[in-house]
Amino acid sequence: MARPRWKRSSICLFALVLLGIGGTMEASGADIPALEKQLINPCPNCGGMPLAGSYCGGATEAKKKIRELAGQGKTDEEILGAFVGQYGAWILATPPREGFTLLAWVLPVVGIVLGGGGLALFLKRARFSPSGRIRPEAERAQDSAPMNDAARDHYREALRRELGEL
Repeated sequence: MARPRWKRSSICLFALVLLGIGGTMEASGADIPALEKQLINPCPNCGGMPLAGSYCGGATEAKKKIRELAGQGKTDEEILGAFVGQYGAWILATPPREGFTLLAWVLPVVGIVLGGGGLALFLKRARFSPSGRIRPEAERAQDSAPMNDAARDHYREALRRELGEL
């Protein structure tokens, strides 16, 4: 059974439109949704949020500019560079890993490593008593050294004096 002529032509037209859209998307080389997630909303009233989740006037203008730059064939890096050039580095959702902002990437890792090392050292040195409490170093030293009769008498005398039984 033959298809009507209008169906064939509409299928061909639809295919051409899809090819045209696909061609313009590849030509721009920019990933617009990813760019919107990498930029902060430049609006002075409601900034601080990623551009992707903002719908105010400033966000709409910024999204329009991204699409214009992508339409000019700019890459993601060039579009991000244009926004950084206009607004400064604060416009980026994640700070660049260079200069002073490198500390924002390095310090948390250093803190975790040092904290974990300190905790491991503490747990290695601490000895637990049968009751479950951590015993101090002096108490552990008394357990390890045998006590002679003179030392035992000295401690008993000190205990009697403190308790007032003399």
